[in-house]
Amino acid sequence: GLQNCIFAERLANGTVICNLCDLSKKFVLQNEVCVCMDGYHDRDNNRVCVDLCGDGKIMTDQCDDGNTQNNDGCSNKCKL
Repeated sequence: GLQNCIFAERLANGTVICNLCDLSKKFVLQNEVCVCMDGYHDRDNNRVCVDLCGDGKIMTDQCDDGNTQNNDGCSNKCKL
């Protein structure tokens, strides 16, 4: 869909495609559709991209050791 698309274009055949996504919400363009950028997870069906705790990627988390277990240096909420 065109959610989180900030610049769309209507083609001659009537199809509407997205050309630019809302980067402030962590969306990027992929095959004319806005998807969450690498390291983020689509929490609410293309409404909000959030850092996914436990994926081993530190985006906004304090830490991320690749799991969601406590007592290993990084909590299950990715906090120190």
